[in-house]
Amino acid sequence: MADELQWIRAFVERLVRRERALVALRVAASTAVLLLLALGLAVAAVALRLDRAWTTFGLLLVMGIGGWFAIAWPLLTTWRDVADPLRQARHVEAQHPDFRGRLVTALDLDPDQAGPLAGLVVRRARQRLTRLSVTDLLPAHRTFQALQVVGLLWLFGLPLLWQLSDGFSSVGGYFFSEGTAQAAVIGPDVARPEDVARVGDIVIRYTYPDYTGLEPKTVSNSTGDVQGPPGTRVEISARSARPVEAAGLLAYGEALEAQIIENGRVVTGRFSIRPESGTY
Repeated sequence: MADELQWIRAFVERLVRRERALVALRVAASTAVLLLLALGLAVAAVALRLDRAWTTFGLLLVMGIGGWFAIAWPLLTTWRDVADPLRQARHVEAQHPDFRGRLVTALDLDPDQAGPLAGLVVRRARQRLTRLSVTDLLPAHRTFQALQVVGLLWLFGLPLLWQLSDGFSSVGGYFFSEGTAQAAVIGPDVARPEDVARVGDIVIRYTYPDYTGLEPKTVSNSTGDVQGPPGTRVEISARSARPVEAAGLLAYGEALEAQIIENGRVVTGRFSIRPESGTY
């Protein structure tokens, strides 16, 4: 009887593993839908130029509530219950009433204290169980259908969102950066201040990225500070106190070209605002 009882318990353990695998697949499908929904909301927020703070709060709220029902709740309520052998036995007997309680009784037996009648119950339970399969008792076709639907949503939804968001670069810039740059007038390695060409009358011209929907802007008599969303093209014009022979632009630690016009009195340069803060 001990061998037959061990066989029954091994069969039930296979049921546990299969049901847990199906739960994990359903959670994965729900998570994929939730992520696609969050991405769609983010793209819509950028397109409609919604307030970033409120949009971020709304996304966190959607992801939090959605994550609870899509991920946490199924795992908390189902994952542990699935591992109960008696629960699996009742599930089998609910589908096949001809067990007449033998499977539940067999799993609840103590082999060391069981008598001949208990051995008969175990034997008949095993004989009936051998005619069943784990896949028949826990079919997966609905789970696979759900995964197929989710796959189609991603297959058609992701390219659409990609087009609407111009490659998702606008979404990243919208949520994850401040996009500021400050002018570094004199670096700490300058030995003689008299060698530095003093500048004044700084003019900043902004050309904003398409996703912002903003028109170009010019700021005259600027202090030199620059602020804008990532991807903004900045053109700087500065009038020198005396003519200069050469000039360059250093932005975010990268050397860029600068032009000298108006007989060496005006220096111009261009750079793009990056997600991280920096100097030029």
